[in-house]
Amino acid sequence: MGIVFDYTDVRVFVVAILFFLVMNFVGYQTKKAWFPMACSILSLAMVIVHIKLRSIFTNGEIIFNVCTDLAFLAISTAFLLVVDEIESRRSIIKNVFGSRYRKKK
Repeated sequence: MGIVFDYTDVRVFVVAILFFLVMNFVGYQTKKAWFPMACSILSLAMVIVHIKLRSIFTNGEIIFNVCTDLAFLAISTAFLLVVDEIESRRSIIKNVFGSRYRKKK
C-alpha cells in the first residue's frame, strides 16, 4: 500500500508542519521558487492519496487529513506566487540594467 501520512498522529503532524514551514521559509529567503513548488506538489499528491485511500481512515480522520493537506497547499501556493513574483522582477530588472550598460560601452 505504501506510506500514507496520517496527520491525526501528533508526531507526524508536527514534522509535516516543520517541513512545510522550513521549505517555504528557505524558498522565501533564497528567492528560489522550487522550494515552495516542491511543497505544493507534495501537498497536492497527499490530497490525492488521502482521498484515494479514504477507506483506511475514519470519517473524522479523513476530514482532518484532507483539510490539513489543503491548508498546506494554500500556504505553499501563496509562498510560490510571492517568490515567483520576486524572481520575475529580479530578472526583468537585471535585463533592463544589463542592456542599458551594454549600450554605453
